Amino acid sequence: MYLTVHQPTTSEQWVTACDSYYWDNDPFVHNTSGTYTQTIRNKNGCDSLMTLHLLISKSTSDTLDVSACEVYYVIGSIPIFNDVKLVIEGQNSNGCDSNTVYNITIHQPKASTTTENVCDSLNFFGNILDSTGIYTHTLSDQFGCDSTITLQLNILSSTLTDRIATCDSYTWPQTGLTYDTSGIFSRQFTNAVGCDSTYTLDLHILPSYQIEDTVAECGAYLWPIDGSNYDHTGRYSKRFITRDGCDSTYTLVLDIRPQHLLVDTVITNQDYLWDVNNTTYTQSGIYTQKFLTSFDCDSVHILDLRINKSTDIFFPNIISPDGINGFFTGYSQNTAMTIASLSVYDRWGNLHKENFLPTIHSSAGMASSMSRCGARRIFLACHHPPTRWLHRPSGVTAAVVGLGFAVLDRPQGICR
Repeated sequence: MYLTVHQPTTSEQWVTACDSYYWDNDPFVHNTSGTYTQTIRNKNGCDSLMTLHLLISKSTSDTLDVSACEVYYVIGSIPIFNDVKLVIEGQNSNGCDSNTVYNITIHQPKASTTTENVCDSLNFFGNILDSTGIYTHTLSDQFGCDSTITLQLNILSSTLTDRIATCDSYTWPQTGLTYDTSGIFSRQFTNAVGCDSTYTLDLHILPSYQIEDTVAECGAYLWPIDGSNYDHTGRYSKRFITRDGCDSTYTLVLDIRPQHLLVDTVITNQDYLWDVNNTTYTQSGIYTQKFLTSFDCDSVHILDLRINKSTDIFFPNIISPDGINGFFTGYSQNTAMTIASLSVYDRWGNLHKENFLPTIHSSAGMASSMSRCGARRIFLACHHPPTRWLHRPSGVTAAVVGLGFAVLDRPQGICR
């Protein structure tokens, strides 16, 4: 006979569960952590001691009441735009269910509009408004939402402005006054709705110019304004338009002071003392002397001097053998001279007499005489020409100073 002895057995379990745990063969549900034992029969019919080490973790559930303006983001990424109850399921740090209930309230921004009619100004949330227009102001409510107030403001007083730019002066119809200086001018009045109002004139007077040049000039003046050359005293003007379009005038008051050109023409047979510069001239020529007038204008005095110390001799153009023209007389415009040589030709160019001196010579039938010394000096020669000497119809003197052969000297012992 064989005998087998079986021993009791033991076992242990470590269990983690959420909220509760049901252990096999244990009629109880465990919902708290702890150590539990249970004895059962093993397969050999021996007692078997079972030990349970139980850790119960709790599931979590939260409820959040939240509000937002316009939109709320759940878990930072899910946008919610309307009021809603929302359950978000998940696991907590122990791996158990975690439910979060969101009671979400969405608030919307508010807007309102108001209209105000005032004469002058309105205090709008601390701001003084004095111009017609639309103004807004934003407030925050207890939920953090913007509340926008829009103001339609009508300023009933009138502020009218005339902006005028004109030349010289302007007569403002609002006052009837004429202004000739730039500036800001105003007039008060009551408008149709009973509000004090203002007309304003913003005036800019554009200048026109009346420019006068006073010039004293010698002889003539070139006026650079119009490029004209003036040689008479007078007033001259030139109109022009400024860059602003205003009529303006340049005036030239011109005093032309004379420059003198004086000419002395002198014909003499001797040296000449010109009293203009106290200079004695011995030769013919043109001489000038510059001087300044009482107005300091350059002027010129000119001497046209002709000194003729030679003797011009003139003879009649008819010589005949009759008693009347049997003699001929020579005349000199200057100092009386003695003829050194004389030649006589007839109308056909025939030489009748040459190289004779018309001095007193009875055998030659010639006579000569001298006039007395004086202002008009005359040389006289007398001769009885042959009967064949005839009148030259050409009018050229029949008895001439022989084509350059006459040599004139001062008479000896007659004029000193």
